[in-house]
Amino acid sequence: MANFDYSKEKIQDIFMIDVKSFYASCECVIRGLDPLTTRLVVLSRAENTSRGGLVLAASPAAKKDFGVTNVMRGRDLPMSPKFRKELTIAEAKKEILPVYDDVLNFYRVPPRMRYYIEENKKINYIFKDFTSPIDMHPYSIDETILDVSASLNYFYPGDKLTRYQKRDLLARDIQIEIYNKLGFYVTVGIGDNVILAKLAMDNEAKHNRTMRAQWTYADVEAKVWAIKPLTDFWSIGSRMSKRFEAMGILSIRDLANYDFHKLHQKFGIVGLEYYHHANGIDRTVVSHKYQPKSNSLSNNQVLPKDYNAKEFMLILREQVAQTISRVRKRGAKAAVIHLYVGYAMSESEKGFSRQLKMAPTNSTAIVIKAAESIFNKFYNGHSKIRHIGVSFGHFTFNDELQLDLFSDPRNQIKDEKLDRAVDEIRLKYGFTSIFKAASLSDYGTSLNRANSVGGHAGGTDGLEVIQKRLE
Repeated sequence: MANFDYSKEKIQDIFMIDVKSFYASCECVIRGLDPLTTRLVVLSRAENTSRGGLVLAASPAAKKDFGVTNVMRGRDLPMSPKFRKELTIAEAKKEILPVYDDVLNFYRVPPRMRYYIEENKKINYIFKDFTSPIDMHPYSIDETILDVSASLNYFYPGDKLTRYQKRDLLARDIQIEIYNKLGFYVTVGIGDNVILAKLAMDNEAKHNRTMRAQWTYADVEAKVWAIKPLTDFWSIGSRMSKRFEAMGILSIRDLANYDFHKLHQKFGIVGLEYYHHANGIDRTVVSHKYQPKSNSLSNNQVLPKDYNAKEFMLILREQVAQTISRVRKRGAKAAVIHLYVGYAMSESEKGFSRQLKMAPTNSTAIVIKAAESIFNKFYNGHSKIRHIGVSFGHFTFNDELQLDLFSDPRNQIKDEKLDRAVDEIRLKYGFTSIFKAASLSDYGTSLNRANSVGGHAGGTDGLEVIQKRLE
């Protein structure tokens, strides 16, 4: 029996749209290949992973025919002896690595994040033909939420069709438009609110021939409560699933009918959110944009090898300098610096995560000293290091220079001018136009990462080969 009177809930016309295997689809489209039938994986080639890196995305055919999953290691992918030989020869000659295994009819291509971002922009531009920009919310690089409540009757006026028929037809129109203009297949979850649209997409649309599914308040008990296992429900990961199971919550039905007072007591406001979502309740309005109470900027990196403390200090300075430059770019100053240092897997300890409050600043010299202070205080003195994370928070926005009474003001003014000059040069000529000589050392990483987007290759690696094939 329903726990809410759904007749009192506002009905919205929400589409949750996902580009099927987005990165892999981008690579198929640029090669003139069918994204659904081509066996292709997007494979990172970072130095810190075993031969071939990690699978970032796999086409439906690669998943079906070879059992490929995201984050599978490149060494576990199928490879013909012929392709292995071609790969070995290219590596020895330091040539562009081959991407096509013609024996297995299987592509292994490097990522190009900037290209994917540009394709994402094109998709979102098409969405503007179907609803107002204010009623759009890019949920991720391959998923977008659309509220078509205001435009549904514009495309399908009159009362000959039901609201639900109009929704399905408009969703189909969007699918056709994106395929015809860009060559991508998209999955559409349709719902009376955001959570129902998301669940419809994740749990039904992806398995339907039409790649569309529609869930309404009337479907909550039959469809939402039937989702299994718990981890198939949006925002419930393996850790939360175990916590629910320890409470006797073994299904979404159990969660929807659990005492919400106890959920609130156990998990706070998040517990109430889980309870409402399990009952199909989500009062989010897409046009009401969330404004965070506080901002922060962060930069995380898995290092290409295990570093000792001496080697790591260069990485620390590089990462702090890069991140604080982004703070300056916002016209902000930070009052908190947070440092995470993760030790290598071979170490018995995991590492540490600490933060330090300071007078609002965006001075590279000051924040580097602050980061070094945290490291020297909490590093155990012997462990190898494999992961670093730096973040700045508690921003203030002003152009005033806060002088330190314990330092020469002339040096402080000089440092600020130097930071601004470096930022201006990099803005005009690129990050690698000016850098410290230490970054040229064998264990520096900033130059290699300069052209990365989201930690992955962002450039045109392999594009020359594609262009020659298409000519």
